[in-house]
Amino acid sequence: MAANRSTSERIEQTLERLGTEDHVWVATSSADGVPHLVPLSLAWDGTRALVVTRGDTPTVRNAASSGRARLALDNTNDVVILDVDVKVTPMPEVDEAALGSYVEQAGWDPRAETDTWSMLICAPTRIQAWNGVSETRDSTIMDDGRWRSSS
Repeated sequence: MAANRSTSERIEQTLERLGTEDHVWVATSSADGVPHLVPLSLAWDGTRALVVTRGDTPTVRNAASSGRARLALDNTNDVVILDVDVKVTPMPEVDEAALGSYVEQAGWDPRAETDTWSMLICAPTRIQAWNGVSETRDSTIMDDGRWRSSS
C-alpha cells in the first residue's frame, strides 16, 4: 500500500488534474431541494473552474438561484471534490481570457452553437482530495478559499 500523500502533494496533483481533465460532474439543487447532477466540459484558469451549458437548464437555474454548486472529477480512486461559489454569465458577456481558457482545455467553442449558452464561473471555497480511505481523514486541501498549509 502506498504512503499517504502530503497536503502539498495533493494540492499539486489536484491542480494538475484540474488543468488537464476535460469533464467534471456538476451538482446543484433547486430552491425546494431537488438535486440535479450532470457531466459538463471543464476548464481551469488557474483559480476557477469554468463550465458551459445551455442557458435554460436546471444547472443554470439552480446555480443562478443559490450561487453554489459542487463539482467532482470522475475518478473514484483519485477523488477531487470542489464546493464552489458560482457566477452564471451569459456567453456574450464572458471575458476573452475565461473563454480562451475554456476553448483550449475543453476543446469546444460554445460561440459556434446556435442555442443560448452560459458559463458557470466557479470559485472554489473548499476542495477535498484523497486516494483511498487512509487519506479521507485529512482530505480538505482548501478551506474558505485558501489552500491549506503543507504537511
